[in-house]
Amino acid sequence: MTDALAKTDKAKRAIELAKTPQEANEVRRAMKAARQAVLAYRGNWEEAFKADELALRAFRKAGQLWNVTDNKQPRGNPHGNSETFQNYENAGFASNKEAQMAGRVADLDDEDFRVYIEDQRDRGRRPTEGGAYQVWRMFYEEGEGTGILYADNEGVEFGFWALPRPLTSTWGSGDVWKRMCLELGETPDVAFGRTDQIPGSITSVDRKTGHEWNSLPFKDNEFTFGYWDPPYDHLYKTEAIEIWRTCRKLAILHTHVYPRSWLVDAKRKGMYAITMGPMKQMRCLQLFEKATDQATTSR
Repeated sequence: MTDALAKTDKAKRAIELAKTPQEANEVRRAMKAARQAVLAYRGNWEEAFKADELALRAFRKAGQLWNVTDNKQPRGNPHGNSETFQNYENAGFASNKEAQMAGRVADLDDEDFRVYIEDQRDRGRRPTEGGAYQVWRMFYEEGEGTGILYADNEGVEFGFWALPRPLTSTWGSGDVWKRMCLELGETPDVAFGRTDQIPGSITSVDRKTGHEWNSLPFKDNEFTFGYWDPPYDHLYKTEAIEIWRTCRKLAILHTHVYPRSWLVDAKRKGMYAITMGPMKQMRCLQLFEKATDQATTSR
């Protein structure tokens, strides 16, 4: 199986040429076996990562083919005639749930899929089927909001969001992001600070992308709506002023109530208390907008 790993171009080609879920799953199994062989005999992390990535790409291709398969076995009928229906077993999946997961991973946008793999590489972690599925759950699965809880203080909207336990070891920016977009009905076009679990199609401004927050190469009000999740509890006055310069609207996720006085001509439009899972620290998501004239004159 190490030969299969050494010839990664051959594996990529096999994934591209796969015509059925079973063919794609055969490549997936070969890459999983190759990973085990590499770790057992050589311990090369980079080669093991490549095997994981190819296995995940084969899983996604199997899901794409499964999604367009006709005559799939009806739900609730696991013992249907396999000659009549295409079931998960003859498609190469371990279970119907795994086939459904593959179909969800197949629905991921190419950019979100790419960013997930790159983020795992940056953190020294494996790209897995379960991890890619969680990206789908976070950004694609439909959710329900609570709506406005209180909005009678000079137009400021108040709310409380109780979110599930984060899917990663970090605080879970992606979970907050999804809920924010759902509740506010709009999506930021830029994310500052902690940009893990933010959709790949969104402009990311952090040290990984070569940016320092206190000196940004963007015009005044270049972004319509920005999201900022600072990595620590510091208030970052200088950085906040610089980020605010580039956005007409800004949502700040913090453990403190952020001082509006630091943001020139800012109007606080919303405050949302957020708790996430047991024993997690409370945070406050605040939404600021610039006065109309200030937001337009510098463009």
